[in-house]
Amino acid sequence: MNKEILDEFDQEGNPQNVRFAGFWVRVGASIVDSLVMIPIAALSAYNVLEIKSLLLALLLIVIQGIYKPFLEFNYGATLGKMATKIKVVSTNFEPITLNQSILRNGFYLLMFLANMVANFMLFTNPEFLELHDVIGLSEWQAEQSTDYMTLAASMLLFFSVMFVASDLKKQALHDKIAETYCIHNV
Repeated sequence: MNKEILDEFDQEGNPQNVRFAGFWVRVGASIVDSLVMIPIAALSAYNVLEIKSLLLALLLIVIQGIYKPFLEFNYGATLGKMATKIKVVSTNFEPITLNQSILRNGFYLLMFLANMVANFMLFTNPEFLELHDVIGLSEWQAEQSTDYMTLAASMLLFFSVMFVASDLKKQALHDKIAETYCIHNV
């Protein structure tokens, strides 16, 4: 960060025109990102009920899993962040590195890894192949108790996000780990 013109920075060394993105704008970005993923989710649901392809299931999980880290590393924002005019930067207010993107999305990637394991267990179970309706599948999955891994990873992500509400620079735990900020894109 170039600090030649000291009037542009506050006492903590942050650019004065920076506005950190708060909880609700980040929720809005997340909702837009969820909407972007609807076609993938629909194909995934159709695969679970009808096609029953483990390879397709894993491919769809990989696509969902790389969406955020790839876009945040390459563009500084996901489509949801772009729509809400926020972006991810390093604590030096520069573009994030690949390592920062992976660290920042670690809980998110852990959730998708858990989802891959759960899907592998699901698709390799012979009883699963006979299920073709949502109710039957839901009842069967409840009996299998395979969702605990995905739930645990989701809870870690939820815990991380709760930091935003109380942090002065609106950093989630995953932002602190990766040394990143989510800021309004001016």
